[in-house]
This record gives sequence, structure tokens and C-alpha cells, in this order.
Amino acid sequence: MIPQMWSEGAFHWDSEHIRIPEREIVPKPLQRPHPPLWVTSATPEGFEAAGAMGVGVLGTVMLSPLEYLGTLLDHYRRGAERCEPIGKFATAQSAFFAFVHCAETIDEAIESRAAEAVLWFMNSQPAFFGVERLHWIETIRGNLPLWSNIDHHVQPGQAQDAGDLEDPVPVIRLMNRLHAGLEVDPVEAYEALLPIDSVIIGDPAACRPKLARYADLGVDRLMCLMQMGHLEHRYVMQSIRSLGKHLVPEFSGDR
Repeated sequence: MIPQMWSEGAFHWDSEHIRIPEREIVPKPLQRPHPPLWVTSATPEGFEAAGAMGVGVLGTVMLSPLEYLGTLLDHYRRGAERCEPIGKFATAQSAFFAFVHCAETIDEAIESRAAEAVLWFMNSQPAFFGVERLHWIETIRGNLPLWSNIDHHVQPGQAQDAGDLEDPVPVIRLMNRLHAGLEVDPVEAYEALLPIDSVIIGDPAACRPKLARYADLGVDRLMCLMQMGHLEHRYVMQSIRSLGKHLVPEFSGDR
């Protein structure tokens, strides 16, 4: 519907679910023939459908390993092999949401408590999406796919158990402690997230190989979440400056 609305002339639609009488849709976009089309997705089936429709795909891996991202991209490329663009052209690109904080030094990255801000963000998601927290935790542990949470809804504002405060998985243990209102050591939080290749926190030397992995997998764009939780504004601005100074020039074109 959207690329047809963007085309010159009157528009109308008549289908099983939507009926729009003929009318002129304004304003029209400046781009010709129209802006690129993108769709969000979280499942292999969704990525494959996006490739088949010829639209760019916006995904997220949260705290999942990048191997999972690679699986999603394989499905996107598989769909692109039989692409029939729903617009005037195909947008064969992928973009992924990632936690990013680039400080000048490791000590500054730890001092900012950016890692704790990531844990806070992950803790906030079950309430935001209205899903069971312990089920959400199992997706982080890797026992369940991310999209399985859609079948485990809870009532808004419902109190949820913090879980095991001594969980053997460092990230989950710290998330549970934060959820229970306990203090988290910033060094421990940083070290817990360091092995997770999808989370980019550290100095330029620590961030560079993680960015390179995204690029090597074929990710075209990275949607950098740099302001989350209680991360102070000054640290956010410093991260933007450091990333632009040290890393963006390396990854802004062909590598």
C-alpha cells in the first residue's frame, strides 16, 4: 500500500482487511521513485519474508550471540534469492540494534556504568512488553528463542520474581540483583558483558573487533543505542565523540 500511496495520481485499496476509497494522498515524498522500504523483524521467517519482498530489515539481537544474527541474515538472503519487490525497487540492506558505549579508556567505560545501564534496559523489557520475566530470562540464557515471549503475557504492573540472585550466568545474576534492588559493582557488570560479542562497550580497541564482526557478517547499518537507563548525559556525549573520532571512519565505507 505505502509505495502506491507515494506514487503520482489517486490511490485506492480494496482487500479483505482494508478498504480505502479513491483519494489523493499528500504530500508526496521528494525521493524518486520513492524512499527505501524497511520492516522490523525478530524471527527467521520474518527475515526471509523481508528478503522476498525486497525491503530492508531492522533487527535486534539484544544479548544474543552474533551467531544468531548470522542465522537471521542467512534467512534474509534466502528470501532475497526469490525477491519480487513490493515497491519500485529492492532495498537489500540489513540494520541491527546494538548497545554501544565507546569511552576513551576502559576505566572511563567502567566509571560511566554503561554496562549497568544495559542490564537496567534488559530488566525493563518484560514490564514494557508485558511478558513473564523468568521466561524472558530464559531467552537470554539461550534456552528459548527471543520471539517465544509473545505467548507469555502478564498484566501491566504485575510484580515479578527477581529470580536466583546467585545464578551461574553472570549477566543473569547481575540482572536479578538489580531487579531485587541490590547494588551492582561496575567492574563486575563490565566484565559480565565483555564476552558478549553483540554488546559493544569499552575503549576503541575493545569496540573495534566487535564492530568488525557485525561488518563481516554483512550487516549494512548499526542502530546504536547509546542513551539508556541512568547513563549520565555527559557520558553519552563523550561516547558519541569517541565513536565518531576513532571508529566511524573505519566502518563508514568499504573495508
